[in-house]
Amino acid sequence: AWSRILKALKPDIIGFEEIYEHTAAQVAARVNSVLPLPDGQTWHAEKVDPDVLAVSRFPILKKVALDGNGAFLLDLSAIGKGKLLFIVAHPPCCGKDEKRQLEIDHIMAFVRDVESGTASMTVPRGTPILIAGDMNLVGKAQQLRTLLTGAIVHTSLYGASFHPDWDGTDLTDLRPRHPNWPMAFTWFDARSSYGPGRLDYMIFTDSALKPLHDFVLFTPEMNPDSLRLFGLEPGDATLSSDHLPVVCDFSIPKTTRVGDGKPATAPDRFCLLSNFPNPFNPDTTVRLIVPRRERVTLSIFNCRGQWVRTLARRIFPAGTHSFHWNGTDFADRPVPSGVYFCVAQSAGKRIVQKMMLLK
Repeated sequence: AWSRILKALKPDIIGFEEIYEHTAAQVAARVNSVLPLPDGQTWHAEKVDPDVLAVSRFPILKKVALDGNGAFLLDLSAIGKGKLLFIVAHPPCCGKDEKRQLEIDHIMAFVRDVESGTASMTVPRGTPILIAGDMNLVGKAQQLRTLLTGAIVHTSLYGASFHPDWDGTDLTDLRPRHPNWPMAFTWFDARSSYGPGRLDYMIFTDSALKPLHDFVLFTPEMNPDSLRLFGLEPGDATLSSDHLPVVCDFSIPKTTRVGDGKPATAPDRFCLLSNFPNPFNPDTTVRLIVPRRERVTLSIFNCRGQWVRTLARRIFPAGTHSFHWNGTDFADRPVPSGVYFCVAQSAGKRIVQKMMLLK
């Protein structure tokens, strides 16, 4: 089942967790036996004990251990790009809220130090950063907040909070869904008393990475034609692991926003671009263009003018900023089908975009 999934996905970079009894070389050889690369190319692998690995068709230049989580610097020059900082995270599960927060604080402090040039790993400014793995976020909401916003809790140990994207904004939570279902769970065990849950994440610098296609592979819900097309069987995803493959194709823009947050060509006007997709169900992306540093509030209202949710309320640097709305209100309850309005408000400016949610 695992081999069929690997052949269907054809990944370039893989993050593994819970591989305790095998070396990086053994894992790379296993991947190569299922998905051999063309002549002259090889799979590269590095491990951070006890169980975290990065496997890549691109060279891995350096690794840093972060309390059992791993940071891996990849060389993408073979495809005409620079480097990628790939952090494979596997903080502890269940009732270990304090330990989980400590590890997440450590990860984000490392990102802060990388971006400030004070870490043991040196990267060029604007290098894409991707944090992926089984995050085990089953406790306090602060842990995800730390990953997205850089709000470090244990500042006496790990230093000050910071804005974690290169452009001074938050990181982005990918939030992929199943191809045929409006669901996003990544953990499933039919034998367990626990229901399906979202434990596995991809969190990234959207100033330097743009998601193109993303999904959670859950073969039991795929139709027979799709399974045949990709050489899969209905039980593959649940037989190979209780964690489902979380997949994304990313592009790396030719220029990224770095330094003081200004893009290579600064926008000249405050603008709210049309959301995409539109109509949507249940997720859509809104893009805001800010010509200079200023405070902006981005909110959703229904067709009766009632406030539904606030997507952002903070000071933004100049540049283009993306936001995802998953069709829920301020209490995370799904809203009904209908017309909604996204409103961007700054000092003396107010822009409205119409959106259509169809279920």
